[in-house]
Amino acid sequence: MRVERETKIWGSALHVFNSPHAAVSVLETYKGYCCSKHFHSQRINRFIVQYGSIDVVEYDPGGELEVSRVTLNPGDVHDVEAGIVHRFEVNEPGLVVEVYFPSRPSD
Repeated sequence: MRVERETKIWGSALHVFNSPHAAVSVLETYKGYCCSKHFHSQRINRFIVQYGSIDVVEYDPGGELEVSRVTLNPGDVHDVEAGIVHRFEVNEPGLVVEVYFPSRPSD
């Protein structure tokens, strides 16, 4: 198995585990950047901040209106439920562990 690092506008993602049921990535983030608005139809998206600071922003189903903004600092954890349009915005550069897992129990 090879661990891949993916370069992003907001930093980079080191994909350390990926299966049909779950995934784990380590994100290195750059201050002032954000990821695109998106959603995951069947997975919960968990953010665990190791250092730095991000805002996790959730939107209405059309992705137009902001409905929730949570600031995460070191040690903070936030889950975005499946189907929710969201993105993260970087307040302070840092390291974030991102975990995806099923929204419903699987066999």
